[in-house]
Amino acid sequence: MGYPLIDVLRTGQRLKEACIKKNIEAKEIKQFLGLAAMQSIYNWFQGKALPSLDNFYALSSYLGTELDS
Repeated sequence: MGYPLIDVLRTGQRLKEACIKKNIEAKEIKQFLGLAAMQSIYNWFQGKALPSLDNFYALSSYLGTELDS
């Protein structure tokens, strides 16, 4: 078993897909997480960055998914 890595691009795609499935817009995520700008969310969706662990946890709760999924 190797060191587990997070596929940033695939994670962003799955996050975006989950939002589309739940009909949740980036603006709602911004408000829920208390972010100052939407650019972070767009970077997550595009696989350019990952949410912080705190934001990952909050997003999994908001989207009704498991943190590791």
